[in-house]
Amino acid sequence: MSKVSGSNSKACAPVRKEKDTVQTSQRKHAEETITKEREQAQLARQRLEDVLEAMPLAVVIIEAADGKFSFVNKRAMQLYGFDTLGLDLKENVAKVKAKRADGSDYPIEKMPVSRSLRLGVEVHNEEMIIENAKGKAFPIMASTAPLRNN
Repeated sequence: MSKVSGSNSKACAPVRKEKDTVQTSQRKHAEETITKEREQAQLARQRLEDVLEAMPLAVVIIEAADGKFSFVNKRAMQLYGFDTLGLDLKENVAKVKAKRADGSDYPIEKMPVSRSLRLGVEVHNEEMIIENAKGKAFPIMASTAPLRNN
């Protein structure tokens, strides 16, 4: 009986080794696929940022969860007069004065971006005046929209 047991264990060893080789190969393939997908996602993100930077419009992305600026292109930095990246909306409004087209104050809760964040609505071509941190006033047409991760 010991010979039969010995022959069974010898027969199982190549099968186990082959199984380990297949699993290692599958794992390596999965890791390569993940690496390629990450590289493609990074390239797509960089391409999008390049397009947003090249635009002659001020573009910002504000996260709904915490109200922080997560993207600010160069034109927006020029408009605001400082880098708002990482600031929250209230900190930005404290440094930049927003007025309605008629010159009256624009309460933060009524601003297009606040309405998009709070109510999930799109706002198009709303005339405003922004006085940046350096005291320079700019008339703008604000358009805002919620971005959804669908």
